[in-house]
This record gives sequence, C-alpha cells and structure tokens, in this order.
Amino acid sequence: MIQYSFLFLSLFVASICAAPPEYLSSRESVQHPLVDQLVTIEPECNAAEQKSIRHALSDAYEIAEIAQHIQKTDPAFSNYFVKGDKKFVPAMFESFLSGGGSHKKFPITCVHASSPENHKFCLGGNLAFVEADKDGVEKIFLCPQFFGNPAPPPGYGTTALTLSSKKFTAQGWCTPPPHILGHYTSLGAHTILHEMTHITFIATHALNPPRLPHGFRLVVDLMGQPDELHPGHFYNDWPPALARELKHRWDDYQAAQAKEDFSYKMPPVPTSRIAENYADSGVEYYFEKKCSNFKPADILVKAN
Repeated sequence: MIQYSFLFLSLFVASICAAPPEYLSSRESVQHPLVDQLVTIEPECNAAEQKSIRHALSDAYEIAEIAQHIQKTDPAFSNYFVKGDKKFVPAMFESFLSGGGSHKKFPITCVHASSPENHKFCLGGNLAFVEADKDGVEKIFLCPQFFGNPAPPPGYGTTALTLSSKKFTAQGWCTPPPHILGHYTSLGAHTILHEMTHITFIATHALNPPRLPHGFRLVVDLMGQPDELHPGHFYNDWPPALARELKHRWDDYQAAQAKEDFSYKMPPVPTSRIAENYADSGVEYYFEKKCSNFKPADILVKAN
C-alpha cells in the first residue's frame, strides 16, 4: 500500500544519459510484452485507466529488467538494504519478470466510489493496495489518486509521469546533480513496483521463506509500524524517507551488536520485507544506469 498523508524528504535523477533522445519516440507507443503475459487488467478499469495502467506496467518491467542486476556494492542497494539482503534484492526484480518463477499472472483492478467496500481503503491518501478477493486471489487495487483524481503531493507515483514523459537528456530525466528523489518516485511505475512486492507468490519466490501461515503478508509497509526508538509512536513519514531511515537504523543496530552493546533496540521489520525499499532501490539503480551523470551520492531525500 502506498499512502501520502505525511512528510516529504527525497531525491531525483541527473544529466547526460546513455540512451539517445530517439529512445523516447521509439518507446512511447510500445507496450512491454510482459504486460499481457503476466497481468490481467480487469474490466472495472475504464479505457483511459487501462491505457495508463499499461504504460505504468511497461515502465515497471523496463526498470525491473535493469534492476535485476543490482549488487550489494551498488549505492542504490546500500541506500536501502543491509549486506545480508544481497540475494533477495536482485531476486525480487527477477521474480517480477518471471511471474514468481512460474509465469503466473496477477490481476489489477480499479477502485471507484461506486464500490464502497473497496473505496474505503483509498481514503487517507492511499494510491493503491493489495488484497485477496472472495476467491482468495490477490490483486492490486488502484485508487483514484493513482490516476491523479485527486492528485497526491509531489513524490508519489501516479500515471501522470511515465518514462516517456521526458527525454533522457540534461533537459529531461538526466538533469545535473543534486538529484531530487521525489522527481523519480513520482513515476507510476514506482507505485506498481511497490505493490507487486506485496503479492505473495512474487515475494515468496524472491525471499524463499519457510512455510508461511495462511494470510501472512511477507512484504509489508513500514508506515504505521511501531517505532522502536520512540515507544508509543509509529513510523510516519514520506515512504522513501522511511525506507532510508530503516536502513540507517539497521546499520546502527548491527554495529551495536558487533560491539556487544545490547541496549540498541532492533527495528521492527527487516529491510528485505519492506515494499518501499525495493521500489526506491530499483528506480535509483535504473536512472544511475540510464543517466551517466546520475550520482547516488548526490541524491536529496526529499519529495520536491
């Protein structure tokens, strides 16, 4: 689930990129083949929504194709994950591309005010969420905010921004540093990547956990988790900022453990089980590879 009713802190992308300007015109009307192979867009989505979803999915698969090669030495990895996650992160992007290793499809549907049983989950600023239907099939539900109605604050991924929205030049995606993270997490593909991690068969293939209890959500959101450093409080901020903060806290916790300092409290969830960490890491890695002047060290963790 992606929610936007809180703070904004973040990053964006930079300058002269590897892809030529012609790349924009050549990809605008091309749908990624995995969209039809791995996703069913349900008829609750109208024609305009379906077109927007296909663009966002195509972008998400394009990002995943590059992000599956991420390594633990890459800044886009270390900004969000601990070293022990080195197998999980590329495996998650590979799982997106392989339908959980078995080319299994998942459904996407659209939520409208006419479906109050689902529309209530879109209140409070949610862009999307994953739930199982009455037959136990998990699907991604896209809220009106995902389509810009109403538009969320900067830094949240909606269909208003696609990879074809700009050229990969210094005047487009590849602007000079410093890079504002929120300019890149505003991609609709970012929201799609985030939500795909919540789908059990995708997450299970990537993380290979022991047998899961029925209904157990393997990859979750950090928003609303108990704040181990501030009893009685909860993690509450712009999601990319929370993702970075969780990684810092795990670094501090592991460093304290290594010194046999057991006073430092363990964060509530591993970095490998947070959806936002994968979406942010994938987007950062993608633009680092596409834009020759994109420097992860020069990222500002703010929305705008």
